[in-house]
Amino acid sequence: MCSSRLNTSMQTAHINNVAVYVGRPTIDHVYKIFGDQIIEDGKIMETVINNGSRFREMLIVINYGTNKNKDNDLTGKYKCRYLYRLNNDHRSPELKDVYLYGTMDNGKDNVLNEYVRMVDAGQPSFTLSMKASINMMDGDSKYDVRDEKLYTALTRYHKAKQEMY
Repeated sequence: MCSSRLNTSMQTAHINNVAVYVGRPTIDHVYKIFGDQIIEDGKIMETVINNGSRFREMLIVINYGTNKNKDNDLTGKYKCRYLYRLNNDHRSPELKDVYLYGTMDNGKDNVLNEYVRMVDAGQPSFTLSMKASINMMDGDSKYDVRDEKLYTALTRYHKAKQEMY
């Protein structure tokens, strides 16, 4: 999805290397994408808690070049931000739980007006045709105290949003 967006924006781009970073998302992004799927009657749904659902952000950084001619290879960085949900003891998300929410080309942000669900985008997988460096601690995919705190924060965030309207 990320490399196809890059190729759409620059017809002559070639990928030099790719890095993948996994981390914790903001409450705002989790709420916007998953809030209606995990909060019911102002509480985190029991199934979400029982499944040990947790949310992670993935940043894909593509270093690319564009061949204008042999002597003029311009380089740049293209980034895509994804938010995904993990359930039970899974270390990888199901595509239905992965959403693209932003891109950046050479420092120019492009926050998407809507979140693009990978299944809806027709993306079969996260395969790359080259080696990518993945910067993730093994424990980052496991459910922990920070995920419990996120549930509490999401419930408060939801309540505050409801009181605004």
